Amino acid sequence: MIRTTLARGRFGRGQTLVEFALTLPVILLLLFAAIDTARFVFSAATLQNAVRDATRLAIVNQTPEHILRRVVSESISLGLTPTAPKPVDVTYPDCTAPNIGVGCEIQVSAEYTFHTITPIISTFIPETPMTATTVMPVEYVCPNANVASAQCPRQP
Repeated sequence: MIRTTLARGRFGRGQTLVEFALTLPVILLLLFAAIDTARFVFSAATLQNAVRDATRLAIVNQTPEHILRRVVSESISLGLTPTAPKPVDVTYPDCTAPNIGVGCEIQVSAEYTFHTITPIISTFIPETPMTATTVMPVEYVCPNANVASAQCPRQP
Protein backbone atom coordinates (compact mmCIF):
# COMPACT_ATOMS: atom_id res chain seq x y z
CA MET A 1 0.00 0.00 0.00
CA ILE A 2 2.79 2.45 0.85
CA ARG A 3 4.72 1.64 -2.31
CA THR A 4 1.67 2.34 -4.48
CA THR A 5 1.18 5.79 -2.95
CA LEU A 6 4.83 6.71 -3.47
CA ALA A 7 4.70 5.64 -7.08
CA ARG A 8 1.58 7.76 -7.72
CA GLY A 9 3.19 10.73 -5.97
CA ARG A 10 6.15 10.73 -8.31
CA PHE A 11 3.88 10.43 -11.35
CA GLY A 12 1.55 13.14 -10.00
CA ARG A 13 4.44 15.62 -9.70
CA GLY A 14 5.42 15.12 -13.32
CA GLN A 15 1.80 15.43 -14.44
CA THR A 16 1.43 18.71 -12.56
CA LEU A 17 4.55 20.08 -14.22
CA VAL A 18 3.25 19.15 -17.69
CA GLU A 19 -0.17 20.68 -16.96
CA PHE A 20 1.47 23.86 -15.70
CA ALA A 21 3.67 24.07 -18.80
CA LEU A 22 0.60 23.69 -21.03
CA THR A 23 -1.56 26.25 -19.22
CA LEU A 24 1.10 28.89 -18.48
CA PRO A 25 1.13 30.40 -22.02
CA VAL A 26 -2.66 30.74 -21.99
CA ILE A 27 -2.62 32.37 -18.56
CA LEU A 28 0.14 34.78 -19.62
CA LEU A 29 -1.71 35.65 -22.83
CA LEU A 30 -4.85 36.48 -20.84
CA LEU A 31 -2.80 38.53 -18.36
CA PHE A 32 -1.11 40.59 -21.06
CA ALA A 33 -4.39 40.99 -22.94
CA ALA A 34 -5.85 42.50 -19.77
CA ILE A 35 -2.81 44.80 -19.48
CA ASP A 36 -3.20 45.90 -23.13
CA THR A 37 -6.90 46.54 -22.57
CA ALA A 38 -6.10 48.68 -19.52
CA ARG A 39 -3.46 50.58 -21.50
CA PHE A 40 -6.00 51.19 -24.28
CA VAL A 41 -8.59 52.57 -21.85
CA PHE A 42 -5.93 54.71 -20.15
CA SER A 43 -4.76 56.10 -23.52
CA ALA A 44 -8.30 56.92 -24.62
CA ALA A 45 -9.08 58.67 -21.32
CA THR A 46 -5.79 60.58 -21.35
CA LEU A 47 -6.32 61.76 -24.93
CA GLN A 48 -9.90 62.84 -24.24
CA ASN A 49 -8.91 64.71 -21.06
CA ALA A 50 -6.03 66.46 -22.86
CA VAL A 51 -8.36 67.62 -25.64
CA ARG A 52 -11.01 68.73 -23.15
CA ASP A 53 -8.46 70.73 -21.17
CA ALA A 54 -7.07 72.32 -24.34
CA THR A 55 -10.60 73.26 -25.41
CA ARG A 56 -11.20 74.89 -22.02
CA LEU A 57 -8.05 76.94 -22.69
CA ALA A 58 -9.19 77.70 -26.25
CA ILE A 59 -12.51 79.24 -25.18
CA VAL A 60 -10.59 82.19 -23.68
CA ASN A 61 -7.24 82.02 -25.53
CA GLN A 62 -7.40 81.18 -29.23
CA THR A 63 -3.63 81.15 -29.85
CA PRO A 64 -3.00 77.88 -31.78
CA GLU A 65 0.48 77.36 -30.30
CA HIS A 66 -0.90 77.59 -26.76
CA ILE A 67 -3.66 75.09 -27.54
CA LEU A 68 -1.15 72.66 -29.07
CA ARG A 69 1.17 73.00 -26.08
CA ARG A 70 -1.73 72.30 -23.71
CA VAL A 71 -2.68 69.06 -25.49
CA VAL A 72 0.95 67.92 -25.56
CA SER A 73 1.57 68.76 -21.90
CA GLU A 74 -1.62 67.03 -20.73
CA SER A 75 -0.90 63.86 -22.72
CA ILE A 76 2.78 63.49 -21.93
CA SER A 77 2.34 59.79 -21.07
CA LEU A 78 1.19 59.11 -24.65
CA GLY A 79 4.30 60.62 -26.17
CA LEU A 80 2.55 63.25 -28.31
CA THR A 81 4.93 65.91 -29.58
CA PRO A 82 4.27 69.32 -31.09
CA THR A 83 6.29 68.32 -34.15
CA ALA A 84 4.23 65.22 -34.92
CA PRO A 85 2.37 65.44 -38.22
CA LYS A 86 -0.84 67.30 -37.34
CA PRO A 87 -1.46 65.86 -33.86
CA VAL A 88 -3.94 68.63 -32.96
CA ASP A 89 -6.54 70.33 -35.13
CA VAL A 90 -8.32 73.54 -34.04
CA THR A 91 -11.36 74.60 -36.08
CA TYR A 92 -14.35 76.89 -35.79
CA PRO A 93 -17.29 74.93 -37.28
CA ASP A 94 -19.78 77.82 -37.35
CA CYS A 95 -17.46 80.86 -37.77
CA THR A 96 -14.70 81.86 -40.14
CA ALA A 97 -11.23 82.43 -38.70
CA PRO A 98 -11.02 86.23 -38.90
CA ASN A 99 -14.58 86.68 -37.56
CA ILE A 100 -14.27 84.72 -34.33
CA GLY A 101 -16.53 86.10 -31.62
CA VAL A 102 -18.16 85.20 -28.35
CA GLY A 103 -20.60 82.35 -28.92
CA CYS A 104 -18.73 80.82 -31.88
CA GLU A 105 -17.96 77.17 -31.33
CA ILE A 106 -14.36 76.05 -31.17
CA GLN A 107 -13.52 72.43 -31.90
CA VAL A 108 -10.25 70.84 -30.80
CA SER A 109 -9.34 67.38 -32.11
CA ALA A 110 -6.29 65.22 -31.47
CA GLU A 111 -5.13 61.94 -32.95
CA TYR A 112 -3.05 59.17 -31.44
CA THR A 113 -2.12 55.68 -32.62
CA PHE A 114 -2.24 52.96 -29.95
CA HIS A 115 0.23 50.06 -30.22
CA THR A 116 -0.27 46.83 -28.29
CA ILE A 117 2.67 45.32 -26.40
CA THR A 118 1.59 41.68 -26.56
CA PRO A 119 3.20 40.00 -29.59
CA ILE A 120 0.33 37.61 -30.36
CA ILE A 121 -2.35 40.28 -29.98
CA SER A 122 -0.35 42.74 -32.07
CA THR A 123 -0.60 40.39 -35.06
CA PHE A 124 -4.41 40.63 -34.91
CA ILE A 125 -4.64 44.29 -33.86
CA PRO A 126 -1.47 45.98 -35.20
CA GLU A 127 -2.37 49.66 -34.65
CA THR A 128 -5.51 51.33 -33.38
CA PRO A 129 -6.04 54.99 -34.30
CA MET A 130 -7.76 57.10 -31.64
CA THR A 131 -9.38 60.48 -32.14
CA ALA A 132 -10.72 62.74 -29.40
CA THR A 133 -12.84 65.81 -30.17
CA THR A 134 -14.35 68.45 -27.91
CA VAL A 135 -16.56 71.39 -28.91
CA MET A 136 -17.26 74.41 -26.65
CA PRO A 137 -18.45 77.98 -27.24
CA VAL A 138 -15.92 80.84 -27.19
CA GLU A 139 -16.31 82.94 -24.03
CA TYR A 140 -13.63 85.56 -24.65
CA VAL A 141 -11.79 86.49 -27.84
CA CYS A 142 -8.06 86.71 -27.31
CA PRO A 143 -5.70 87.76 -28.83
CA ASN A 144 -7.61 90.76 -30.14
CA ALA A 145 -6.91 94.38 -31.11
CA ASN A 146 -6.49 95.43 -27.47
CA VAL A 147 -4.85 92.34 -25.94
CA ALA A 148 -1.71 90.59 -27.20
CA SER A 149 -1.26 86.84 -27.09
CA ALA A 150 1.04 87.05 -24.05
CA GLN A 151 -1.67 88.79 -22.00
CA CYS A 152 -4.48 86.33 -22.79
CA PRO A 153 -5.98 84.56 -19.76
CA ARG A 154 -5.07 80.96 -18.89
CA GLN A 155 -1.61 80.75 -20.37
CA PRO A 156 -0.38 77.17 -20.91
